[in-house]
Amino acid sequence: MARVGLRLDAHWRLEAGLVQVDNRAGDPGDERLASPAVAPRYDTEATLLSSTLRHAHGDWQGELRLYRSRGEGNWLDQPAPDGDTYSDFRLSGLRWQERFSPWSGGELLAGIDLDRMSGEARFARVAPAPASRFEAPDFRIDSPYLALSQRMALDEDWLLQPSAGVRHYRHSDFGSETAPQAGLALISKRLTLFANASRGVNYPGLETPLLASLIPPLGQSWKQLDAERLDHAEVGFKFSPDAATQLDLSLFQDEVKNRYVFGFPPEVPPPPQFINLGAYRMHGVELSLRQALGTDWTLFAGLTLLDPSIDHLPYSPRRSATLGLNGQLGGLRLAFDAQYQSEVWALNRARRQARSTPSRWPASPSPTSASPTRWRRWAARASCSSTWRTCSTAATATGRATRCRDGGAAGPGGRLLASCSARRLGPASAPACAARPPGPACDHLPQEATAAMG
Repeated sequence: MARVGLRLDAHWRLEAGLVQVDNRAGDPGDERLASPAVAPRYDTEATLLSSTLRHAHGDWQGELRLYRSRGEGNWLDQPAPDGDTYSDFRLSGLRWQERFSPWSGGELLAGIDLDRMSGEARFARVAPAPASRFEAPDFRIDSPYLALSQRMALDEDWLLQPSAGVRHYRHSDFGSETAPQAGLALISKRLTLFANASRGVNYPGLETPLLASLIPPLGQSWKQLDAERLDHAEVGFKFSPDAATQLDLSLFQDEVKNRYVFGFPPEVPPPPQFINLGAYRMHGVELSLRQALGTDWTLFAGLTLLDPSIDHLPYSPRRSATLGLNGQLGGLRLAFDAQYQSEVWALNRARRQARSTPSRWPASPSPTSASPTRWRRWAARASCSSTWRTCSTAATATGRATRCRDGGAAGPGGRLLASCSARRLGPASAPACAARPPGPACDHLPQEATAAMG
């Protein structure tokens, strides 16, 4: 990972970033069966390039960011007849956001996100099974948004801040969606009370046309799908007993609707098709603590508790915790963090309707009959960043003088960031999609369609 920045003048700054990720995961397989001679593995590689132009003119601030990402996910040494599956993905787009204060206490936020995605999959099956190739269509999503907030003084100690906003999604292949949000905060010097509600939208990914190509009876039914929706509600507080300490607590509920599945009659109404059926609720608690240690170091810790409405919900650990330390030694900034997750389920609620638990359809067999995978996870990471100096030397009346400016100060310069991480998945390595949250891109394809195009 690397990042560089150049301040053009007092108002404008240009930045560029690079992220390169390589990962290898072993497939633990079905614990009820003998281990294969050669264990399947899932190798991923991705590169992200971005460039950002920022400006700040008093109360008016904004940025324009362009990005391009490409990568691959290869599932190798699968049992016959699957063999090797190679998938590639390409993402590109822009983020444009402007923020300004049109009147006293008011803030207006407006912007637009433009995203493009495409990819392909190649199936090198074990002979005599035939090899094949799939070229995915290009998906485009345009999403403009607008939000407004207003701060109002109630007295010398308290402020009231209502806010509201809306984002509109327009997809090249699926129906348009609108996602509103609203919030209210009561703010004092040491205590903030807040409540908010919002909607999230998750469109089916490139895996839907891929599955249709592998299962011909599904035809073009993937085009009839609606976006999955998540309605989020949250209440909480932020408390700072002193300038060095901040405690955050929030209670939330997420309600997911329109989870898509595919199946054959009588599992779904005829004909064989993709259809939106699934739904569930998630209740949760988040607690975090930030503690300053002197002027240069900060300790943070967090705990999340989840309670889903259905048993064995994939990728939803009931307990997870984080612990970290950030600080600075001279011109070197250091960061250390660790994460723990309790037992996590995977592969037990597939997109195939016969193997999932729908909200409006006869119940399926117990999730344990679907050969679920479970694991616990801890991870540790360390990173450091350093600011280089831009120096110039000039003749003076008393000799030669050298003048330097840090990259973070006004004037030419930049920042270089490097990081490293170490992760351990136990007791066995995670499956192909282990590190990813629930979603249509990874929730869960048949073996040949593994995490197609990311």
